[in-house]
Amino acid sequence: MFVDCPPTLGLLGVQALVGCRELLVPVTVDPMALSGLAALLNTLGHVRARLNKQLALAGIVVCRVTPTRVSTEVLELLRKRFGRAVFRAIVHEAVRLTEAPSHHQPVTTYAPVSRAAAEYRAVARELSNPGSRTRTPKRA
Repeated sequence: MFVDCPPTLGLLGVQALVGCRELLVPVTVDPMALSGLAALLNTLGHVRARLNKQLALAGIVVCRVTPTRVSTEVLELLRKRFGRAVFRAIVHEAVRLTEAPSHHQPVTTYAPVSRAAAEYRAVARELSNPGSRTRTPKRA
């Protein structure tokens, strides 16, 4: 079962972490997203220490990638800092991704042969691969 929470973790988000076994973190390639990721991983540590010892990081999925220098730098920084915790599969920015929610459909149904759908299927394959479930972020 997946529990989708808003990026700002209030009480509801912490409660979701208490009830989950793994945390999958989508991160945009924006420098501001890095501080949000750091705060989330800090919360993950606190929840694991006090409320849910089984909670683990399933991985970090890099989303909304564009062909810019900033995107490349942020992606490289994420891979360097978090190593195997960062999924190999990435999701590029796409018009179909912005259109799908207004049609109340996932992109894999709305535009099943699109690049975005293929990229999300690659993320799903990587998530379901038992070898990819043993990801561990490097210590700071």
